[in-house]
Amino acid sequence: MKLTLYLTDVQTGKKDSVTLQGNTFTIGRSVESDIVIDNSNISRKHAILQFKKNSWFIEDCGSSNGTYIKVDGKFEKISGKQKLTESTTIRLSNCKILSIAIDATVDTNNDQLISKQLKNDDPQPPWKKILLGLKGSLSKEPDNKPSFYDKMGDDSSQDLSMMIPIDSLKKMVAIIVLDQCDSSGLANSNEQVAYHLKKRMKELTNKVLDKHKCQYYEGTGDGFLGVYDDPTEALQVAKKITKLINKRNDSSKNPDIHFRLALHYGEVYSLGTGLHGNDLNITFRIEGATSDMFPVQKHNFPKKDRTLCSENFLNYFKHQEQMPSKINFKYCGSANLKGISNPMNIYQVIYQD
Repeated sequence: MKLTLYLTDVQTGKKDSVTLQGNTFTIGRSVESDIVIDNSNISRKHAILQFKKNSWFIEDCGSSNGTYIKVDGKFEKISGKQKLTESTTIRLSNCKILSIAIDATVDTNNDQLISKQLKNDDPQPPWKKILLGLKGSLSKEPDNKPSFYDKMGDDSSQDLSMMIPIDSLKKMVAIIVLDQCDSSGLANSNEQVAYHLKKRMKELTNKVLDKHKCQYYEGTGDGFLGVYDDPTEALQVAKKITKLINKRNDSSKNPDIHFRLALHYGEVYSLGTGLHGNDLNITFRIEGATSDMFPVQKHNFPKKDRTLCSENFLNYFKHQEQMPSKINFKYCGSANLKGISNPMNIYQVIYQD
């Protein structure tokens, strides 16, 4: 039985395709898998594809990060066997999107197909090589094809008076913005202290960002803008940065580092050298939110040393039915953010450990 798989890397947008012949295929990080995906978010034995009763099914093999099916535009975690059709979209953990093309005919011409027998003859079959990022003979996008974050490229050969459709460049992402509070005022009063605090905050944030690399990063002078495909990772970045800064403040005799963090989940568009989208503006507005932006005044609304998030960001976890542990989301109210047409529900993120 022929089965063509299309796998898209969520982070880079890179696509691989492979045509297989057989009735059962395993997907996982282990080199013993039929389809090897070399990513730490993929379990050694992540999922299995099986052909039964004239249909293909996928089943999660108890993976750590789960297998999800797209239903009404949202990914839901699967349990048991899930029937596949050519309109089915599957997400493996948070890193690979899988779709299929089904051919119900049986082709015995093994010169044109990759078969299960090839696995026994070659310890590293071509489809394993391609998914491991090595050169293979299967169809794939050119190595120099730009990722999502670099698709727009050079428009010099196009008529710039024409509107370019951007729907294909749209992507849902988690956005994080960090800003150091009162840096300008501090610089006016004591430039040496201001320089030290800015340098120290950058050192602390880099410790976290080195382990949780952004899909897109941009320094903002006194902080940064970062983009992650997975809101869970963005939340961990905010939590770890907060803990490091608080630990430093508790142990240092120098003035405290004061900061504001904001988290949002929304759409962005690639501009080749940067990103575009109103949701980026929203995140910056959330970061700079003040108590007077709430029609109903919040007396305990923190001015600094805080993490705020949008309702969109919180709803991501509600839809996934995987609320983060040891983290509370305290409702602050509906804010009239500067430059944003509609009021937004804002929450304070409180870490319990």
